[in-house]
Amino acid sequence: MNRWEVTVAQSNYDFNPFRESDHGTSFRTVGNIFPTWKDEIPIANANQYDFYWPSPVAPEGDSFNYDYEELLCKDWGIPLDYVVYRQWITTEETPILHSIAEQIGLANAQTNVQTQHTGMMLHLHIDSLTGLRKERKDQTSSRATDDEWGRVFVMLDDWCPGHIIQFGNTYVPPWRAGDIIWFDWANIPHSTANTGPWPRNILKITGKQTDKYRSLINV
Repeated sequence: MNRWEVTVAQSNYDFNPFRESDHGTSFRTVGNIFPTWKDEIPIANANQYDFYWPSPVAPEGDSFNYDYEELLCKDWGIPLDYVVYRQWITTEETPILHSIAEQIGLANAQTNVQTQHTGMMLHLHIDSLTGLRKERKDQTSSRATDDEWGRVFVMLDDWCPGHIIQFGNTYVPPWRAGDIIWFDWANIPHSTANTGPWPRNILKITGKQTDKYRSLINV
């Protein structure tokens, strides 16, 4: 089985293409953080590295077996050297961006600045937190511990034409800088692309849920 087949089998999503919308149920905008990070984005962009699929979360690599990721690429015809986006894990070098995880209530978090330039695309997939869930022993996702984890996107710039994010059967409507988008990462298939001339910068924040975070996403 390739990665898509494994994660689909574990997902509770019904894959109904004709439902009116997945907005509000599988994903929603849960707040806005006033954008004060303008001077930090160039620093993040200068530190980014090319991210492939499959690829370790950090440029120094990890010890996880990516065989079923590579099988997906083979089955779907995705070149292993195709850059899906550029990425950098924030540090104290960008203190505002680095502090957002704490502001929204995700503990022990990893915050990635992800940038898609013209023509970059990340194919349809369901998250499994492969590189972060150190307790995993194999290539499958242990749903018994999924509730411990939260994941959001924070939009770093206003939406521009060509910026595409899809959750289930629904495309995210134009966003404002600072919008916090929650999504049911363990179940909802999603994909992203940039067909426009303007770079698309977002934060992907992943960490352990706290009461503050659960209050933010209204659960």
